[in-house]
Amino acid sequence: MALAAVANETPAELWEESISELLFDLGWRDREDPYRAPSPDSPTLDALRLLAGAMRANGRPKGVNTAVAAIARAVIRA
Repeated sequence: MALAAVANETPAELWEESISELLFDLGWRDREDPYRAPSPDSPTLDALRLLAGAMRANGRPKGVNTAVAAIARAVIRA
């Protein structure tokens, strides 16, 4: 879902929320609370954050990064 959210050119500030919503819509739930969306954290999301410049942005990239979106789309197609 991380790849799908980023490939859709979702602004980086909304990645976590979008991923959680997608997972929830597919039936995934939080382990402790079945009414809460699951955590969006994953190694894939970590890699996408790094590609978007998380090291330069104090861990929080902002806006739409079209290059990272293109990479995500390429990975999905592969």
